[in-house]
Amino acid sequence: MPSRPPWLQPMRRAERALDDHEIRRILREGRICRVGLCHEDWPYVVPMNYGWSDGRIYLHSADRGTKLRLMECNPRVCFEVTGAAEVVPGTTACDATTRYESVIGWGLVHVVRDEAERRAGLRALLAQHALPEAGLPELLSSSVIVLRIDPGFLSGKSSRQTSVAEAA
Repeated sequence: MPSRPPWLQPMRRAERALDDHEIRRILREGRICRVGLCHEDWPYVVPMNYGWSDGRIYLHSADRGTKLRLMECNPRVCFEVTGAAEVVPGTTACDATTRYESVIGWGLVHVVRDEAERRAGLRALLAQHALPEAGLPELLSSSVIVLRIDPGFLSGKSSRQTSVAEAA
């Protein structure tokens, strides 16, 4: 997979671009990863819990369903993680804004078959959400599928305005 989708244009508001350190912080701290899939001419987006570990995103899934069928047909995915976000009302609709930080990435998704990596992926997911590892052996022996996204390109953007909490 190319490191950057060939059709992707440079960020229009380059001053809002995040550096690699900020992008990885958002991926470490995030909770929900929205995964975009495509089959024929139809897009499909699904929000998923995830774990970020060693530059990869780990997800879990039941052993059947729409997203697995779509991933088998086309393993290219786009994903988004929103970090801090805050709607700031204004005195008029045009004065309102949103302060945000987010990461969008493109990559390939794979079903993890290696037992050691399945365990590591589930541990990453549990750690991401500060959940205990109790019950991990049952998860590994059940019909839970572990998925891994290998990002080829990451892009981050932030509104960088002072938050209401910081301004008070």
